[in-house]
Amino acid sequence: EWPGVGLHHITFNVAKGVFSDKRIRQAAAYALNRDDIVLGGAEGFARVANCLVPTSVFGYLDDFEWYPQDLAKAKALLAEAGYPDGFDVVFSMQGSATYMKPAEVVQDQLRKIGINVSFDKMERAAYLEDVGGKRNFVASLRMINATVRDADSPLTRRFHSSMLGGGNNYSGYSNPEVDELIERARKISDGEERLRLYRRIFEILKEDVPLVPIYTDTIHMFFNAKLKNFYPHPVYRYAVHDMYFEE
Repeated sequence: EWPGVGLHHITFNVAKGVFSDKRIRQAAAYALNRDDIVLGGAEGFARVANCLVPTSVFGYLDDFEWYPQDLAKAKALLAEAGYPDGFDVVFSMQGSATYMKPAEVVQDQLRKIGINVSFDKMERAAYLEDVGGKRNFVASLRMINATVRDADSPLTRRFHSSMLGGGNNYSGYSNPEVDELIERARKISDGEERLRLYRRIFEILKEDVPLVPIYTDTIHMFFNAKLKNFYPHPVYRYAVHDMYFEE
């Protein structure tokens, strides 16, 4: 058993639609109990993520705090934004259980503050074209894998302005300060200084909420006890030529 390298998260379209209002994104963040999403969406085999990178990569901060569930604050923010009675919204989704199971828990939790979610379930190719390419969506629940186990990889792909227009910045988020901090952190060799810069990035992203982090899966591997020289690998690259069975 070991942590995976993926981060399940909600992506909002911050450039257009109802979630272009930061207060509504914050309301959605306050509405969620992510421990319950782990239980219902991952059957408990995951760890809640409080930063916008997977829990297993360098740059994740164990002491960083995300929004706690607070339905009163969530409803107050909706009312302030002009939606005292909530609203209906369609989440664009890939139809597999990987995404739909946690999304259905999110759906139930958002309903409690008046955000009524329905789903447009799409095939992967259509999803990547509409959501990833054209950004023709309002909100979605998806995952990003940090195949390089460093915060630079997911932060660049999801939030840097260079990833707009065909890149992995699906939300349409653009913040020059975040761009500059990502680039600075990439060039620094001192680990503590890099963590300080990532903390500042996480603080800005928490305020702006282009995404809501949910969890990183726990990976389980089962193998014959006689198999030796087997070691888990975060992106499933196994040195089979070094393995052998012991009689």
